[in-house]
Amino acid sequence: MLLCFYTAEILRQQLRNDFESVVFATYPEVYDLKKQMLDAGGEFVLMSGSGSTVFGLFEDVSTAERLAREFVSRGYQAFVTRPHFDV
Repeated sequence: MLLCFYTAEILRQQLRNDFESVVFATYPEVYDLKKQMLDAGGEFVLMSGSGSTVFGLFEDVSTAERLAREFVSRGYQAFVTRPHFDV
């Protein structure tokens, strides 16, 4: 199960980063990364903090791994991790 207790829709409704609009206007490449993750099938994608990281939740790990390899080939750091939930 992707998100265990929360659906991607609930996360999109409840979580946001107010810095995104400012950072995206100044650094459009950060917006491009977020858009690429969404276009590739990211269920939930958000910029963390003031923009040092963009993270996404993917249903399909192979898609996340492919996208991470693409980002690394372009000079970005990218990691695929599996969530850990104590249920």
